[in-house]
Amino acid sequence: MIKKINSIVIGLGKIGLGDPKLKKYNKLLSHCESLDKINFFNLAYAIDKKKKQRQIFEKYFKSPTYDKISLVPRHIKIDLVIISVPSELHFKFVKDSVKKFKPKVILIEKPFCKNLRQAQIIEKICEKNNIKIFVNYQRRMIEELKISIKSTKKNFTKGNAIIYGGLINNGSHFLDLCNYLFGNCEEVYRFSKLNYSRNLGDYLGKYRVLFSNADINFENQINKKNFFELSLKNRITNIKLSQTMQKYKNHKIPKIKLQIFDKKKKVKKYLSINIRNYQKKVYLQIINFFKKKKNDLTNVKEAIQVKKIINEIIG
Repeated sequence: MIKKINSIVIGLGKIGLGDPKLKKYNKLLSHCESLDKINFFNLAYAIDKKKKQRQIFEKYFKSPTYDKISLVPRHIKIDLVIISVPSELHFKFVKDSVKKFKPKVILIEKPFCKNLRQAQIIEKICEKNNIKIFVNYQRRMIEELKISIKSTKKNFTKGNAIIYGGLINNGSHFLDLCNYLFGNCEEVYRFSKLNYSRNLGDYLGKYRVLFSNADINFENQINKKNFFELSLKNRITNIKLSQTMQKYKNHKIPKIKLQIFDKKKKVKKYLSINIRNYQKKVYLQIINFFKKKKNDLTNVKEAIQVKKIINEIIG
């Protein structure tokens, strides 16, 4: 039995705090809710510049908040730092967290830093201080998809991914997922130069990535109603993972379906994926790390690999 993992959340936005009033939907989607509901964690503090967000946190989670890291008292040893702020602030908050807390683990939101150089510097800082850093790519937590791919692992897979939104913010989820499921990226092809969308602050276009055991065509666009659609085929199975958006109390929430067709048995399976457990599963994996067990989280080297793929795609 491990002792409670003292944690601090930096950034009380959509992912950090969420909307605590949406209990049915938002129960385990945000960092704060997940930490609060899993007994292994002690949600000790939170940091955010906005007073309103800090007041909401204090009301629901009954722990103190601060607007600066420097103001956090030292009498509680922080084991886990969660950084849930925009990518351009990752570099600063990792450095500040290492200096102030020297935690055992830092969990940071994707896509991990503003650029590759910052990510590589952070890797060195954390290695020097014996700190493990993970990046929050939750698509890896879809257990049903992992099991389906594992059963056909020796079969080269071809696929198509249509992703609503840009390459860096949304596409990076699927580059990491494919890197995880099919082995390292070996080659990247661009069908044409990607377009930069000022509205999204991200890149749109078509590209192809050859992994060790898969060949996947990707398309990032803004015209599709679905949030994403990933279709995979090999000689044993056809797999389709898709996410649509539905309304819940005037909020748009995701709904994920997994369809599997076994070609040999000619059997179809339709599974509904409970996205509310994504963040919870991430924290269960962090507990595995503290227990010195295997975990499936995206480590810093894998996250840097994703950034390298993105740089190559952009050109």
